[in-house]
Amino acid sequence: MLGIFRSNPPAESGDDIYNITPFLDYIVSLGDNSRLPLIALAKKTAFLCALSSASRPSDLARLDLTMLTNTPNSITIQCINPKEINIAIDRTQNLWFTNEQRAAVFLSCVGLHNPASIDSIANWLKNIIRKSAPDGKAKDIRVLSAMLAQNGGADLNSILALGNWSSLNTYQRFYQRGIKLMLEQNNITEKI
Repeated sequence: MLGIFRSNPPAESGDDIYNITPFLDYIVSLGDNSRLPLIALAKKTAFLCALSSASRPSDLARLDLTMLTNTPNSITIQCINPKEINIAIDRTQNLWFTNEQRAAVFLSCVGLHNPASIDSIANWLKNIIRKSAPDGKAKDIRVLSAMLAQNGGADLNSILALGNWSSLNTYQRFYQRGIKLMLEQNNITEKI
């Protein structure tokens, strides 16, 4: 197996450049949160949470509503203007029959509305990425999240803690490639 890997190693992807604009435009194009189908609202909320926190789908699946302090303007997970989560909570309260459902931020949109699985959340994120930029190269929302954090002036230690990266080397090797080029091309500060 090692011989096969050595004779045909995976291609290095170089400095990929991502344009964040199609992702943000797509989220805006989904429309009014109170009128969105529940699945679209769940996808939008998961995408925005992942984008703002560099969370993995497994992190999002573990979010516990009973541990969040929800106010009209904030949630203790540091979401700014969390209207998607507030609307999702309002719209899913009638689906909560068990303590497990009451604790889950994301519920499955089919069947008995059990807490959404990690795979479901990962598929929601991939779905938004594919629909936002079908010809784009972006495959990981954590890259986009790290790029936004860096552009926002976050120091490297904060970004490592935010994304729960195991080491600076891992972050630089897989997530930081091309960030300077992305920032220059996208002119992010004018878009947001």
